This record gives sequence, C-alpha cells and structure tokens, in this order.
Amino acid sequence: MAYLCLTTVAVIFPREKAKAIGEAFIKLLGSERVRPLKESKAGLLFKIRDDALNQAKHFSFDRFDFKLIAQTKLARGVIQVPKNADIDKLKNDLKNKSNVEAVHSGLKNNVITVTFKTENAPTNILGHNVKPALLATLRCFKCQMFGHASNVCNNNAKCPHCAGNHSHASCNTRHARKCANCGGGHSAAYKGCPIYLKYQSTINSKNLKVTNQYINNLQAINKRPNLAQIAKQLVGKSETEILSILKNKFPENEAQYN
Repeated sequence: MAYLCLTTVAVIFPREKAKAIGEAFIKLLGSERVRPLKESKAGLLFKIRDDALNQAKHFSFDRFDFKLIAQTKLARGVIQVPKNADIDKLKNDLKNKSNVEAVHSGLKNNVITVTFKTENAPTNILGHNVKPALLATLRCFKCQMFGHASNVCNNNAKCPHCAGNHSHASCNTRHARKCANCGGGHSAAYKGCPIYLKYQSTINSKNLKVTNQYINNLQAINKRPNLAQIAKQLVGKSETEILSILKNKFPENEAQYN
C-alpha cells in the first residue's frame, strides 16, 4: 500500500469539488483497492493498493488533470495533559511547532493526540513526554470491513448479522448468522473470525514496531552526554585536561581532538 496525495496539475485544487473528486476516484479504482484518509492543503490523501497505482495515474475529473504525490507516513503520538494545564493554549502552542502536522484532543480532553511531519515521533515536545499512539482495531458499522470507520465508508451496506445487503436496523433474519467478511456461521463482530484474527495480528505487529522504535529513541537519548555538566567540568581546566575530558565523553570523535 502507498500513501499518496491526489492533487491537480497547473491549477489550484478545487476544494469545493473535493467530495465529488474523491468519490469519482474511489469509484474508478474500487473501494477494495483504495482507502480515503483525509483532505490536505494540496488535495486528497489516499492509501492505494500497489495494483491500482497505474490506473490511478490516469484519473481525470471534469476539466481537471491530476497527479499523485508520494507522502511520507506521518507518525502520531499522545501527550497526557496535566490536570491544571490550559488545554487550548497547549494545543495552540503545539500547532505552532514546525514539526507538527495536526493536533487532536481526546474524548475527555485529558489526552492530546499529535500528528507529526516526520516518520518517527519525538519523545518530548514543549516539556511534555510523547508516547506512541497505538492503533486500535476498527470495524466499519456500515460495510463491516476492518480498518476504517463508517463516516468515511463508500461501500454498500452489509448486515453484521446475516451479511445481507441491508443495514443492521433493517435485518429481519438475525437468527440466520453469516459473517460479511469470511462467510462463516457467526456475526461480523465475532472475535474468533479468521479475517478478524488476521487483521488483529497485523495491528499487533504495527504496534510492536512503533513501541520498539519508541524504546530505541529513549535509549538513544539516555546515552547522550549531559552538555551542561560537561561544560562545568571544563571550567578552569588546562588544554590538556580539557582534551582528556572530551576524549572520555566523546570517544568516537577522538581523531578530531588529535
């Protein structure tokens, strides 16, 4: 899967037609091969399957020509907000940071989720610890597929009980269980569904990778010498003593001191 921005060629992206453009793009590629992410300043962000890339490059709409721009996968982190913190001020301060793409608030405003412009999130920002934002399992309540929510779904409705082409509320045969994902004799919400288990395994692998990266970043920071303490040690020392201290603290740069 590739993260790409669909934007216009030679003209400013027609934001008033963003919804229609997005729907036409998904219809061309098929909802199983492309997933809408969000609207950006340049255009529309999509997650596109590799086998749909060639067809996607030939997309056109109305009088506009389009191009696809590769997007760096952006890291997300969470900040635990102190009890007496001014949340609005903190959010504004975060938005003004050059490495921040977007700021979101939690349900009870005690956690702020931040999207960074880098592939790896920092471990600290504005004096607040940043922990990785782990993925949660997500099932669409409209089409029952995993990995997206119903508010961005462009698929046809599927019943979670019988897999029929109707909504949950319209089902008259709830006793006839059939999974809309695997076809088995259970509802789409069954945690033992083989499709769900495969999806859960993918989520766990991604979360493990992000967590390990976070731990590695913390370990790297802890290994860095404290420059303030080193500066105090150098005060009043002779050149020979200063070189000796620097060689001890930064052995990888010993050749430069010589």
